[in-house]
Amino acid sequence: MKRSLTLLAALSLTAAPFAAAYAQDITGGATLGYGFSDISDMNLDVDSLTFDGRIKVDVGNGISFGARLDAARVDIDGAPDTIGASVIGADVAYAFGNGFSFGVYAEQGKITTDMLPLDITLTSYGVSGGYAFAKGDVSAFVGVSDTSPDLPGNVDIHDFGIAGKYAPMENLVLAGAFTRTTVSIPGDDMDLDFLGVAAAYDMTPNWTVFAGYANSSIDFGGLDADLDSYGIGVSYDTSALIKVNSFASLELARTDLSVDGMGDGDMDTVRIGLTFPIGGMGTKVPMNSVADAIMNPAHSAVSQTVLAAF
Repeated sequence: MKRSLTLLAALSLTAAPFAAAYAQDITGGATLGYGFSDISDMNLDVDSLTFDGRIKVDVGNGISFGARLDAARVDIDGAPDTIGASVIGADVAYAFGNGFSFGVYAEQGKITTDMLPLDITLTSYGVSGGYAFAKGDVSAFVGVSDTSPDLPGNVDIHDFGIAGKYAPMENLVLAGAFTRTTVSIPGDDMDLDFLGVAAAYDMTPNWTVFAGYANSSIDFGGLDADLDSYGIGVSYDTSALIKVNSFASLELARTDLSVDGMGDGDMDTVRIGLTFPIGGMGTKVPMNSVADAIMNPAHSAVSQTVLAAF
């Protein structure tokens, strides 16, 4: 199965540039971001440098190739080493003429740090389907995940998700996403749920406001934990200033962690970003925001939680 994942990712990432030569439509972009966070009650500062990029190549006969890369370098004040986090994915899809589509995906999330003797990797793969209509779209996926280091042979991980976007007006986009990752353990299951809602509103051709809320929760045995991420921000079209299709953004975010019986804590974050879109500008939501994590979700509740928090 891991060979299948590697083959799918390699084929999609390799084929995308060649398919671009024959493409009817190319969309996507990249956001370069910086975040400064303050963790309450711990007198700790956190700096993060991020890169978020996506591309979708439609070759015009119903077949499309997609790829994404989200990467973060996190520095914690006083910690001897940095933490690296990334999500890389690829997909291939076929769109039928009636609005329905079907595809396959592969995705890998990784956390690395010199403070641990190993890297933690979550590899996900599965099938997806969707339906596009005049003012929006809905999609769903189902798949499985593997970990490195390996879990015991009798432990399985299953993923399921549904997401949608709707534009009731030309300058307003609403979105929602739900993802569940279930770890099946003999005698019991552990569910990690991610639920998020987001909105973006173009106030003028240059100014956009966006906001998102996400909740990740674990309920397993005596453990009851919630991680809430909130974000509100504004972006400005800088294309005329730097002569390149682009927009700058500022987001204020908060992440609250609550563990039953152990208290809670929060992290306040200021994020800035510079985004270079490919294709039509659309609604100017930066890819390093809480809102974008909901509008363009990953395929694992674990990856989704990291994307919403950073």
